[in-house]
Amino acid sequence: MFGFDTEFIGEATYSPKLCLIQTATVNDISLIDPLADVDLRGFWELIADPTVVKVVHAGMQDLEPVVRLLNKPPRNVFDTQIGAGFIGQPHQMGMGNLAERLLGVKPAHGVKFSQWDGRPLTNAQLRYAADDVRYLPLLMEKIVEKARELGNEAWMREEMGRLEHESQYVFDPAKARMRVRGVEHLTPRQRSIGHVVLLWREDAAQKHDVPPRQLMNEEVVATLARMFETRQCAVDDLTKVKGLPRPVRQELGHEIAAAVNNGRTCDIEDWMQAPPDWIHDDELRPAVETTLKSIRVAAETRKIDVGLVTSKKEMFKLMRAFRRKQSTANFRVMSGWRSELTKDALQDFARNS
Repeated sequence: MFGFDTEFIGEATYSPKLCLIQTATVNDISLIDPLADVDLRGFWELIADPTVVKVVHAGMQDLEPVVRLLNKPPRNVFDTQIGAGFIGQPHQMGMGNLAERLLGVKPAHGVKFSQWDGRPLTNAQLRYAADDVRYLPLLMEKIVEKARELGNEAWMREEMGRLEHESQYVFDPAKARMRVRGVEHLTPRQRSIGHVVLLWREDAAQKHDVPPRQLMNEEVVATLARMFETRQCAVDDLTKVKGLPRPVRQELGHEIAAAVNNGRTCDIEDWMQAPPDWIHDDELRPAVETTLKSIRVAAETRKIDVGLVTSKKEMFKLMRAFRRKQSTANFRVMSGWRSELTKDALQDFARNS
């Protein structure tokens, strides 16, 4: 078993630039310099090894390279941030605060956003990096012990298993769509345009090694969908698109126009399904609040952070699906340990819908 963390810079490239890897066992702490032209394949193979326990804290981005570089999922991972949510602690708590609460120690702080690609690293950076992993093995032990006492260990282990799903680490058009403000108000054709433009943006960002939002943000995607729903998009038309960076328009305008026009002529079944407008949030709000209250009570009884169970946003979507008699199988709260915890509250709502 070992704990690990990474320091990276993600503002300028498609994939974050890995600047440092920290590991800790119960006996040793090691700092690995990825900028020193070392072969890291063996390390990532270890992250994918199901026989070795890896301990992280909020580790999704730390785990992502193993999928990208080896086309393998991480295996046998314990995330102390997730675990905290099963022992009466806020599940989004930082590692430093969690270590202080559970272990009575105060890790170094103050240099998280420093220049990690500079060399040599300062003593303060080295101390901060070491402290980011120093307490992870012991935190895992404390969390497992407490979760077992509360009867939450099985549910906690089930949730950790989500970290092994490869889909968590690759581009998901559905997740990208949810970041488009007002997507629920787009027409079916506008949704189709948005889908194709988002796919183009992802491919172009990877090709040019820049963050996707540097090419265009989600508001621009929505603007393109609305502007060209009923007419072809020409390159010259893009000068009228507010928020589209001029260098992007000048260099990639032909590609953008082609993506928009492809979206106008293809049918993306998932995106073409526009939600009916007869169910409004104000109508659902009492049922959502009542159901959330019941879920919160059930979660607090088990010492589980309700934020780990569901959210108000998810519950509104679920209630709309109930009312429309749509499938609810894809909602997190409808399967696994979450369904066990929330079944009474959701059954009450379903009976009264």
